Amino acid sequence: EQPSYCVFILCTTEPYKLLPTILSRCQRYEFKKISDSEIKKLLSRVLLNEGVSCSNKALNLIAELSQGGARDSLSILDQAISYCGTEILESDIVKLFGLTTSEEKITLLQALKEKNTIKVLDLYDTFIRRSVDLSRLTNELLYLLKDVLVYKKTKNPNLLSSSDEKDVKQIEGRFLSNELLYMID
Repeated sequence: EQPSYCVFILCTTEPYKLLPTILSRCQRYEFKKISDSEIKKLLSRVLLNEGVSCSNKALNLIAELSQGGARDSLSILDQAISYCGTEILESDIVKLFGLTTSEEKITLLQALKEKNTIKVLDLYDTFIRRSVDLSRLTNELLYLLKDVLVYKKTKNPNLLSSSDEKDVKQIEGRFLSNELLYMID
């Protein structure tokens, strides 16, 4: 037995691998990911303290990139400040982390809808030259299409998970619900 003044802290992402005899002697705390809105509040406080301005779209991208991790969001913000200085724009985050802009995603979706192979291949070539993570782009397109479908059915911008209402409205009128479902599939 350890002395009464001694406390052991065990952190794991795989608690199911711990033996029951160890688990029975532990107080268990489950840490969960932080919502994007909470991350944006944290980053906004840091930006205010540092005297750095950041566009809302750039802030959204940083929160999305951090995937629910406060430490990761601060690390990403630190990189962005080092790269951009006192003003961070969406285009800076896009360049820095190999992302695509909302406009590029909308253009790609429109080209796919129109079955414009040349435009799709040109965009693909552009993305490859810029080292865009195509797997991430695919996931972003899926989230965008889902948001468009949800907005099309509800008209409630509070239900959008990862898209701006302006972007969703821009796409919404161009696609029928069954086309959105087909593209998601």
